[in-house]
Amino acid sequence: MENAAGNGVILGIVFTLSIQQRRRSVMHTQIEERQSERRSAGAPVRRGIWIVAIVLLIGLAVLVVVTAREWPFTRETVIKSLRQQAGSAVQIGNFRETYFPHPGCILRTLHSVRIQVPRP
Repeated sequence: MENAAGNGVILGIVFTLSIQQRRRSVMHTQIEERQSERRSAGAPVRRGIWIVAIVLLIGLAVLVVVTAREWPFTRETVIKSLRQQAGSAVQIGNFRETYFPHPGCILRTLHSVRIQVPRP
């Protein structure tokens, strides 16, 4: 009888241990599921941030290229415009483009020579 009672205690301990292991296994599985849900919920947000960042960089690159091609304050463009407005030949000594805070240019030593047309 003692042997059967001893086996019963051993079986009870083994059964209790297996229940505890199952609980731990279930808890561990639940924790892993929650962590994977958090990861999967954060992935679309990160992807969205990357997409927005790439679109902004492409837009900035396009803006830089268009501005560089169509910049109205180059030396040649300014001379041409002054020549049309003054109706005379124009010479510029020093020329400097400015970008920030106000786009434009700075001219130093500007010479304008009026072209005289002989009258008949």
